Amino acid sequence: MASKKKIRRFRGSRTCGHGKDHRGHGDRGGTGLAGSGKRASHKLSYFQNYGITLGKRGFASYKRKRFVKAINLDSIEKGLNKLLKENRIELKEDFYVVDLAKLGYEKLLGSGKVTKKYKIIASLISKSAKEKIEQLNGVVEQT
Repeated sequence: MASKKKIRRFRGSRTCGHGKDHRGHGDRGGTGLAGSGKRASHKLSYFQNYGITLGKRGFASYKRKRFVKAINLDSIEKGLNKLLKENRIELKEDFYVVDLAKLGYEKLLGSGKVTKKYKIIASLISKSAKEKIEQLNGVVEQT
């Protein structure tokens, strides 16, 4: 006698040989407030007291997030010779002219020590960076 198809063999066995994991919805435990009944009373009381459900709600739009690319004064000091060789920083009179837009940055931060006179051109500059540059008679231009 020829063997029967597998599904015919498992008719009436509820899970067709796959156990409970093959039923279609995995191990989610339901949707919404499912499971917040008698034995999970802490969830239900939280909902009754504060009027809100647990878990995340809504969505966050990634378009609203804006990341500002920043660089520290210390990084400019350390890479000064390399940037001069690559003509990404110019030496005019007594000033090192640094255009942050050419370097690919938007903001200058004030971490580190300043030992040279700079003329910095940037769209955003922190207070501490501005103070450190102006202490050595440097120039700060905001675009």
